[in-house]
Amino acid sequence: MELCPSPPICSVCSLHTCPDIPKSISDDPRIQALLKCNGPLLETERASLLATASESLNLLSVLKEKIDHAQQTLNALLDGQAKVTENLHAAKTLLHPVRSIPDDVLRHIFSFCVHEVYDLLEERDTLNSLDSRHPPWTLSQVCRSWRRVSLSTASLWRCLSIDFEQYLKPKDVHLHQFMLGLHLQRARQYQLTIRLSSVKDVSSHAFIPILLTSIPYWKHLRTCIPSKSLAALSTYGSYLESLLYLEVYLPEDHAASPTGIHAFEMAQSLRILEIESTLCHHVYLPDGGHGLTDLTIHGPFIKHIFSFLRKTPNVKKLKLYFEASKPFERLNSPILMPQVTKLVISEWDEVAPSSIAHLFESLELPKLSSLTFDLDNEDSDGTVLVFPEILPHHRCHKLRRLEVVASRSKVGKPGLIDLLTRATNLKHFAVSAKIVEKDLLSALTRSNDNDDILPELQYL
Repeated sequence: MELCPSPPICSVCSLHTCPDIPKSISDDPRIQALLKCNGPLLETERASLLATASESLNLLSVLKEKIDHAQQTLNALLDGQAKVTENLHAAKTLLHPVRSIPDDVLRHIFSFCVHEVYDLLEERDTLNSLDSRHPPWTLSQVCRSWRRVSLSTASLWRCLSIDFEQYLKPKDVHLHQFMLGLHLQRARQYQLTIRLSSVKDVSSHAFIPILLTSIPYWKHLRTCIPSKSLAALSTYGSYLESLLYLEVYLPEDHAASPTGIHAFEMAQSLRILEIESTLCHHVYLPDGGHGLTDLTIHGPFIKHIFSFLRKTPNVKKLKLYFEASKPFERLNSPILMPQVTKLVISEWDEVAPSSIAHLFESLELPKLSSLTFDLDNEDSDGTVLVFPEILPHHRCHKLRRLEVVASRSKVGKPGLIDLLTRATNLKHFAVSAKIVEKDLLSALTRSNDNDDILPELQYL
C-alpha cells in the first residue's frame, strides 16, 4: 500500500509563513485496519511510515517555533488590549457626568436615598438611623465631593429613628453614642422628625442626654416607650417649642403613669396628635388641647375618648379607631365639635356592636363634609355595619363625601338610606362591602318614589 498524501491544508496563517500541513493518515482505511491488530507491515508501508515520522518530527519543530512566536504576539496583543481597556475605563470614569453634577442637583438626588418624614411616622417597623451601612452615612463615604455635600445638607439628617432594644449592651452604647451625637450635629438646627421605641424604661439610658440637646428642633415625635421614660422629657418640656406632630403610645402590657405625663404641656405649636385611649386621661396638653386641629385616637376606652373630645373644640380632622371595646350607649347630650370637617370612625376586632353608630350619634358636627365608616372584624363574617340614627343635631346638608368600608361584613340598609336621603349635597359616595344586597342597590336607583335621593352625586 502506498500512502497518497492529500493536498496541503493551510491554517488561518498566510501561505508565506505557514508550513504545509499534511492530511491526517488516521483517516486511511488501511491505517485504521492496522491499528486494530498486531499484523506486520508491508515494506512499502514501513518505508512510507518512516518517512512520515521523520517529516512529522521536522514539521513539529517548525510548528513549535511558529507557535512560540504566535504566543508571544498573542501575549503582546492581550497585554495591549488590557492597557487600552484600562485607559478607556479611566477616561470614561474621569469624564463621567457625575463628576460635574452641581451640588444642588446632587443634594436633590441624595434626598431620595434617605428616609422621609412619612417613613418614620407611618412605617410599622422601627428603622435604625444609627446603622452606618445605610444612608445618609454611606453618602459621606464615597468620595470627597459626596462627603462635602452630604455633611453640608442638614435635611439629609433630619429623620432619627432609635429602637433602644438594640442598644442595651455597653459595648454597643459607646460607639453609637458618638454616632448619635454626630447625626444630630450634622442636622444642625434643621427641624427634626424623631421616633423612639423601647419595651423597657430608658429614662437613664446614655442616649437620652444627647437627644435632649436637640429638643428645641423636634417637629415630629413618635414614641412607643414606657410612661416613666416620657417623664424624662418633662424637665425639658418648655423647649418643645417647635413640636407640631405627636404620636404617643405605650408598649404592650404597660400601664400609664398615675402621676400623669406633663412632657408636652408647654408644646404650644402642637396641632396634630395621635394617641391611644389609655393615655387620654394621663397626657397633659397645652391649653388643655384647644390648639389641636388633627386628632387620632386608638383603643377601647370610650369614656376617656368622650372626655378628651370635650377638651378639643378646634379639631378639624378626627379619626377614631375602636378595638376590643365594651358596649356603650350614645350620650344624652352630644359633644359639640364645631370645626370638624373630616371624620373617620373604625371598628376593629372584638369591638362592641354598633360602636360606630353610637359614637356618631354622640357628636354634633355642624361643618362635617367628609365621613368614613370602616368595619374590619376578622372574627365574624356575619357582622352587620349598623348605621347611626340621624338625630336633630345632625346637619347633613354640608356632607360632600361618604365612604363605607366593610370588607368582611354586610351593610345595613335602613340607616344608610336615611343618611343618604338627608345628605342632599353629597357628591362622592363609595361602598366597599362583602355583601351589598339588591334592595340596597334598588333604593339607590332613582325613581318616581325617590327622585330626590343624591341629586348632586358626581362619583359612585
